[in-house]
Amino acid sequence: MRRPALVLLLGMSLSLSGGPADVFRWSSDLESFIDQVGRRIQEAPALTDWSARIRSDSRRMDGKWKPKTITVVEKTVTVRKGVMTEEIHRATEEKKGRVRDITKKMAAEAAIARAKARRKSEKEGSKEGGRDHSRQFTLSMRDAIPFLPENRDQYEFRFAPDEEWNKKPVRVVEVRAVSPSDRRMEGAFRIDPESFDILQAELRPSKKRSVLKRFEMTVLFTRLPTGQLVLGETRVKIHVGLVIKNIRVEAHEVYSDYRILTDIR
Repeated sequence: MRRPALVLLLGMSLSLSGGPADVFRWSSDLESFIDQVGRRIQEAPALTDWSARIRSDSRRMDGKWKPKTITVVEKTVTVRKGVMTEEIHRATEEKKGRVRDITKKMAAEAAIARAKARRKSEKEGSKEGGRDHSRQFTLSMRDAIPFLPENRDQYEFRFAPDEEWNKKPVRVVEVRAVSPSDRRMEGAFRIDPESFDILQAELRPSKKRSVLKRFEMTVLFTRLPTGQLVLGETRVKIHVGLVIKNIRVEAHEVYSDYRILTDIR
């Protein structure tokens, strides 16, 4: 699957801007702002059992980044007790100008994956797995947020110049991993200077494996009426260079109709 993970940032005074572009500086204003952002996240209710509608647009690209195949999927994702399941509502594939319905194919694949995962879980009592279909849902937004106290010492921070984003003033914080890793993301985060909510993040791996030529991710966040911080939209651009071929993918997912299922048995 293509989702890689996520995000936070920014500072107190709207007049504040960062130092030289190549220097990460620590200051009391920066520390105070990061504390506020981290506190805002910690105070949010946990997102445990939930469901959401997702529209996914995945494009296999040629060498000039023109689409060869476009796959569009509408589905509902449900997470209960850490296990994700998917219900495919509609899926289409476009290739060479021809569009075909692949809903039944994808639904069947999802059902097979669910059954295999269930058998494996029953046999091994496994709590491991990825995010596809009924396998264990292990992605934690909290693990990916550099502004939480437990993650903060793994990153360096600096203020970038303030911006206007979606007609709103935002603070921008740039984050860099102290010890680069292909599992640790870094980049720029845009934050509401009044609520200290994360609004958007532009991320990349702090270290890429040799076959990964390009990985760019943009994440938009939203806060539910019940207070949880959730994904609103993701965009990913990937280029994997193998010995015999190159794989280029652009993926866009939009999340909507979130439901909290904590009280549903």
